Amino acid sequence: SWGRLGRQGYSQGLFDRLDPATLRAEDFFLIGAGLLKQGQPPTAAGLFQMALKDDPDHPEALYELGKLYAGLDRLAEA
Repeated sequence: SWGRLGRQGYSQGLFDRLDPATLRAEDFFLIGAGLLKQGQPPTAAGLFQMALKDDPDHPEALYELGKLYAGLDRLAEA
């Protein structure tokens, strides 16, 4: 995927054209990771949560969401 290759802008453009109902956990994670790199942690957190709705055991979404919550001193959620 373009997101895994560090081309978040390109992958974001592709994802913007897709129906959100067709996206899976990995898709939500990659979009969130790109937004996190662009300095949008609240939006990224929402996408990591969507990834976990689709796959509660998605390791990268769990890790990144935990880091975000810990950084916001929301340790109970981390």
